[in-house]
Amino acid sequence: MTRRAGLLLIVLALLAAACGNRSGDDDTATPAGDSDETPSEGSGDGVFTTDIGITDDTITIGVIADLTGVVPGLFKAAADGVEAYAAKTNDEGGVNGRMIEVVEFDTGTNDRGNAQAYEDACDEVFAAVGSESAFDTGGFEAQRECGFPNLAGFLTDPEAESLPNVYPRTSGDVVFVGPARWMAEEHPEAVENAAVFFVNAPVTIRSAEELIEARESIGWNFIYEQPVGQLESNYTPHVIEMENRGVQAFAFVADVNNIVRLQVAMADQNFDVTVADVNTQGYTPDYLEAVGPAGEGSYVPLGHALFEEADQIPAMQEYFEWLEEVAPGEEPTSNGLTAWIRAALFVEAARAIEAEDLTRDALMTELDTIEGFDAGGLIPPDDVGQPVPDEACFLIAQVQDGAYVRVFPDEGFHCSADDIYELQRDG
Repeated sequence: MTRRAGLLLIVLALLAAACGNRSGDDDTATPAGDSDETPSEGSGDGVFTTDIGITDDTITIGVIADLTGVVPGLFKAAADGVEAYAAKTNDEGGVNGRMIEVVEFDTGTNDRGNAQAYEDACDEVFAAVGSESAFDTGGFEAQRECGFPNLAGFLTDPEAESLPNVYPRTSGDVVFVGPARWMAEEHPEAVENAAVFFVNAPVTIRSAEELIEARESIGWNFIYEQPVGQLESNYTPHVIEMENRGVQAFAFVADVNNIVRLQVAMADQNFDVTVADVNTQGYTPDYLEAVGPAGEGSYVPLGHALFEEADQIPAMQEYFEWLEEVAPGEEPTSNGLTAWIRAALFVEAARAIEAEDLTRDALMTELDTIEGFDAGGLIPPDDVGQPVPDEACFLIAQVQDGAYVRVFPDEGFHCSADDIYELQRDG
């Protein structure tokens, strides 16, 4: 997925009313330690024991994820994805002779738990890999103070996203507008009468503001901007208002459940739009099952390859096979695939370093040099150490007859430098 896609994923866990914030007394993280502190006694004492989380025989990595709490199992797919890639790597002989061990750190789906998870991980594991949580604002200070390598699946806090130890490096100053531009070119009249919905919470409000600014630069015009509750249940009044105003397109910065409720309410009112942008959250079997016929025609922008094209992509087949090995019966998901991809990046960087030289600092130095990383064709080539890429890439699927069908481009990804929009910051 694209580097800014994390901002569209953040809201899954915003169903919790008590999100907390960085300044709250109960949610303030204790500094997590220093990345160059001496390895603990239990980490081994051989010549190849080079840093925290490393022994002569193992490399221990951590996944920080929302696993319990208000939405149990929210980002279990992240842990499954990392476990799957670790199993594959170990089956191949590990990383320069060391086996990968994975430790899961549960945030409890809240700020305080996120802070504690990063604090604990800093002292116990070599790096965080594939982590996914809607509450990393809570863990910001712990991440910053520790400074250990963080190959996050996604981050929700723009400041955390821009920390120098986070990979792939990102910039909070740009938004990728390729999919929105394509929709505008395909349906110019529809996007001139657009609505945007967003969960009424600070992080999603900011994401919505950025979305509006970026899309208005390429021809969208929002005539209905509507915050909704974290557990919004009645979308009928919004649908009536959309119809009265002549809305013909919508975007939604929210979890898949809210998107489904909006579309079902639209179907109940016999109201349809030309452009329904359900973002990456709409790419899941759960969405198709829940939305039913009301989701027909919805656009799903993606920054990774389609599951439906796995027969053409050996790396995707490997994800399916190893996911079934470590988590039998679990469905492949975008979040899980992203975690798998981050684990692949970690392994590539770690294998490039001699065993006796593998440290946190050495890993980050190596990550900064990696160019054209594509995880075997799962994502567009990425220069990992470059915060703003030369081009933004995407593909678009559409829901047709209850399934996902590629509609653009005909194959691979569409990439363009024109699809990187620089936000206009005040001051």
